[in-house]
Amino acid sequence: MSRRKNKAKKSKSKMRRKQQPAGRADGIGNALPLLSRDELLESGAPPELVEMVMMAQQAALEGDTTLMEETMGLLGMFADQPFDEASSLEDAFPLSSPEAAEVLYASECEDGTASGYQAAAKQALQVDPKSVEAQVMLGDFAGAEEDRVQWYRRACEAAKSKPPEQVRTAMPIMRARMGSRLLDDSRLSDAADVLFPGLDEDPSDPIGLRFLLLDLCFRLRWYDELGTLLDRFPKDNLAPMLFARPIYLFQSEGDTSKARELLKAAHKAKPKVARYLAGLELPPALRPEYPMVADEDEEAVMTAGYLLPGVRTVEGTARWIRETLELKFSHPGSSSSEADGDQSGAGDLDQALELPRGKMTWQYHLHRCRDGAYLGVLLEDLSPISTVRFANRPKAKELRNFLLDSVCDPMVGPPRKPAVLQVPTKADVKALAKTVGTYGVACEHRALEADVKAMLAESLDALARRLERLASDRSDETDEVDIADLPQSDQQWWVGVFQPPMWIVDRATPYRAYLQLVLDASSGCVVGSDSTAELPSPEQQWQVLVDTMADPMVGQPRRPESIVLDPRMSAEPLTRYSGSLNVFTGDQLVADSFNELITGLLLNSGQGETPLAETEGVTEKLMERFYDAATRFYKAAPWKMVGGDNLIRLEYRESGESSWGITVMGQLGQVLGLSLIENVKHARKFIQQECPIEELVAISIQFGEAFDMVPIDFWHLEQNHWSVADAEAYPLVIKMDHGEHASGLSNEELRMVESVMSVLPRFLDQPRDQTMEAKDSLGREFRLSWEL
Repeated sequence: MSRRKNKAKKSKSKMRRKQQPAGRADGIGNALPLLSRDELLESGAPPELVEMVMMAQQAALEGDTTLMEETMGLLGMFADQPFDEASSLEDAFPLSSPEAAEVLYASECEDGTASGYQAAAKQALQVDPKSVEAQVMLGDFAGAEEDRVQWYRRACEAAKSKPPEQVRTAMPIMRARMGSRLLDDSRLSDAADVLFPGLDEDPSDPIGLRFLLLDLCFRLRWYDELGTLLDRFPKDNLAPMLFARPIYLFQSEGDTSKARELLKAAHKAKPKVARYLAGLELPPALRPEYPMVADEDEEAVMTAGYLLPGVRTVEGTARWIRETLELKFSHPGSSSSEADGDQSGAGDLDQALELPRGKMTWQYHLHRCRDGAYLGVLLEDLSPISTVRFANRPKAKELRNFLLDSVCDPMVGPPRKPAVLQVPTKADVKALAKTVGTYGVACEHRALEADVKAMLAESLDALARRLERLASDRSDETDEVDIADLPQSDQQWWVGVFQPPMWIVDRATPYRAYLQLVLDASSGCVVGSDSTAELPSPEQQWQVLVDTMADPMVGQPRRPESIVLDPRMSAEPLTRYSGSLNVFTGDQLVADSFNELITGLLLNSGQGETPLAETEGVTEKLMERFYDAATRFYKAAPWKMVGGDNLIRLEYRESGESSWGITVMGQLGQVLGLSLIENVKHARKFIQQECPIEELVAISIQFGEAFDMVPIDFWHLEQNHWSVADAEAYPLVIKMDHGEHASGLSNEELRMVESVMSVLPRFLDQPRDQTMEAKDSLGREFRLSWEL
């Protein structure tokens, strides 16, 4: 949900760096007695003025005393006469006549309702038609956005007739109030019209209007105005301005050396900001009432609030920040696999506790190697999750550490934990059940049948030999193997090179490695595989085949009768190395077999989500319609058309269907998308932050980069060439059911979401007093209307 509501309050706060102690080496702080915010507030000074003093004090500590001289003069006005109920009405409402101020003051002193405030403001306007405060108040409580805009415009026009000194003191605060409210309503250009004149009324901008204007200029792509704004404050070293300069250069001129230099300098000065802007972390909520920015953490969060919408405006900005600063990516859907399969990551119990529990079952096996060592293996449907070599039979503590490491850092796929861990020996069950149960995994005994045990032993023996060879750094020995010396088999091996969405995170932006698979067509077993960051050359592909013949993952060393390539590959390059081996390109059966294999691999590497591709009743045609609707929805950018606190009602005509509340996300640039919340009453309470998570049933569509998607859904989208708006517009579907992540959408729910995304932009583009009726792809009639 949007946190723009907080910005109306926080706009009065000034951005400042973490307060430095007195007595700095530069001499500025030596003679400057630091003022306490709490003491100033207790003295009765208005919060706006206190924030002005805090900002001026910080500027003085950094060498600029001009603003401090001005604010100390203002502070002196309150030293002898604290601002309380005894103060004059002219001080409380300086841009209204005394008679109008008296009417407004009376309404402030009562526990009134919105209608009471409106009545008082209208009465004040009868006394003083140019009362600025009365018109601002009427705008605040206006029921329609257009009415609010008109009242605010009248207030700004009325201010032109007021004494300049009073305007300079009071008007910027009211402009921040009006501009923030218009930002809530996504009336961006109207907000800009209100805010920009405030910089002329007080060029020093102690209230911080420039930060709201940074947000607006980025979102509207007003780069000329943005450049002028940055030029007006060349010495401003607060975090929003420091980061706005390089982002502005990147978006207007591209990836220049100056832009990179400024970004690195900003990151060095304010190191906690960039992870928010790069999409590596979501900023937490600020404190609701006057967030006093007393440390770098809160300054970073507030900076993200001003700049994130602008970062999301131009595709590639977040990636540019990540890659320029070489920020480490730590994504929950990432893989940190290594070629040798050895487990190197340290398991973390807190991380394991937070991971969602999937529906999958893992099997634990311990195999005695020929050299006397032991190989521990975790399997999921015969696919390795993790392996480790033990010098001796492992003790209970070693097994516990191995399992925890496997959950937090598996060989393939993201960190995840199974629903059940199956163990073949009762002794190991006793050793592990209590430990894995700590982080929500059930442990059960499952004895193996004799034939399964024999087959598994052969596979594990081949895997042990492979790991032993890699561990002893003798991988180059196969270079000298003459495959003509290997036993000839009558097998046919299928070979394919793919780039499945199994993300590697050793770079600033996750990427997909290339995976070469060698499949024994007769048994369906994978006998060889290799992973490379770049597309392997024909020579490298041939070397993988030689390695597989010399040391296959299943069975004894052997030479196949023929090699059949996936039809998406060309046989010509490999024939240069294959000699007497028969190499040719296969048919669609080969392609379908590899697709099925990769699909299973991706399903096993998931976090227990139910992908759209695996949802009962969801056809490829429906998925294509869903992605088309998501593409059109993203391009329409409805987060620029409606505020995050606005609620839309979705009702089906059929009796018994629940109403849904719809909110659009993205006004703050953190997460773009929309949410559908079952039961409009719950949706309203959710927007007001009053709905317990246990009551919430909601569907959320969030747009992100490719690695944010469920891997199998991304694979289907890519293989079928379905539409996507851009590299940051891949849709992720999330369902919450009474506070818990649900297993996935039903066929009917997906059709509802697809239909809503198709018609919502047109609904938002019409007057607020109109409804819209439509049908989903099942023919069910529904209506959209504003929930005012």
